[in-house]
Amino acid sequence: MPATVVVGTQWGDEGKGKLTDLLAKEMAMVVRYQGGHNAGHTVVVDGETYALQLIPSGILHPSIVNVIGNGVVVDPEVLVREIDGLEARGIGVADRLKVSGNAHLVMPYHRELDRMSERFLGRNKLGTTKGGIGPAYADKATRVGLRVQDLLDPKIFRQKLELVVKEKNQILAKVYNRLPLSADRIAHDYLDVYAPRIEPMIADTVGLVHDALDAHIQRVVGIAKSYVTRVGSGPFPTELSGPLADDLIERGHEYGTNTGRRRRVGWFDVVMQRHAVRLNSMTELAVTKLDILDPLETVKVCVAYELEGVLYENLPYHQSVLHKVTPVYEELPGWQCDLSGVTERDALPREARDYVDFLSDRIGVPIRLVGLGPGREQVVALSA
Repeated sequence: MPATVVVGTQWGDEGKGKLTDLLAKEMAMVVRYQGGHNAGHTVVVDGETYALQLIPSGILHPSIVNVIGNGVVVDPEVLVREIDGLEARGIGVADRLKVSGNAHLVMPYHRELDRMSERFLGRNKLGTTKGGIGPAYADKATRVGLRVQDLLDPKIFRQKLELVVKEKNQILAKVYNRLPLSADRIAHDYLDVYAPRIEPMIADTVGLVHDALDAHIQRVVGIAKSYVTRVGSGPFPTELSGPLADDLIERGHEYGTNTGRRRRVGWFDVVMQRHAVRLNSMTELAVTKLDILDPLETVKVCVAYELEGVLYENLPYHQSVLHKVTPVYEELPGWQCDLSGVTERDALPREARDYVDFLSDRIGVPIRLVGLGPGREQVVALSA
């Protein structure tokens, strides 16, 4: 379906909720992509007034799927209260609301810091709603925020929470002279009260929205290696070790440009790449370093993940799953010849072309350029 975007052009309160409700009758899905419960969308339907904060105003149309996207910061207390209020008035919510697992959570310390900051600023205060929206986005930017998906894993939630609360309590005590917040109390409210209510609505909203769209910017070119590298820690389903990894690292000079740090290396991951393509609405891809695979007798491609009998063809939204998955591979024949001197598509060995075509088919966008070496001229155009 084509997409219609509603954007406020002043400082807010332009009536975005009302306009969204007006246009929603022509849509199948309404998506909120940013902001928090500081928003107040008032919509009147058949003489009934509805004040919405987090939930998209498309919820007032019975056939529409409503999405809270990963750019939104979600206060679960507010969300649950809003759901209860709507359902008490006969508006079904639970089966039509999808919440991104990657959306960040507004926490009690965000609200407290928001209140204290506004009080501290006095006449120069920002005039926030004191709902913790700004501090939640600050934690997102500094990578210490908790996400909706963390509600699904109590161990991870508590580990993250204890570290952050320790820091926030220092600020509350030493800057604002406030009593510390209890991590145990917060964990109880979020894991025992809110999580059971929200869990059925948590979804892969990126995949959901992009599966519904067919209207994009005309050209978005993504770039990827013919294999995968990563620096630092974190999940890496297709990671290789041993002599093959060492060989790829040396052949590809896989060391950080500034740090000299050795990169981790693995087989091409279609699941991850397809997610990146969807996330950025890419229309095509350029693949580099195809020549690094020259000596290999066979080349593997990860086409899915598997965990406990469940097959994942899309990137799992829950990080605990991603840490544990086993890659599902398809194996293709290698070309075992030097590609560094190839200058046109027809001169590529059939096996190399088959490999690129396989990736393109599985990713879902054409691969139009292939890099065969570090030089500017070592690029072959595969199609217009």
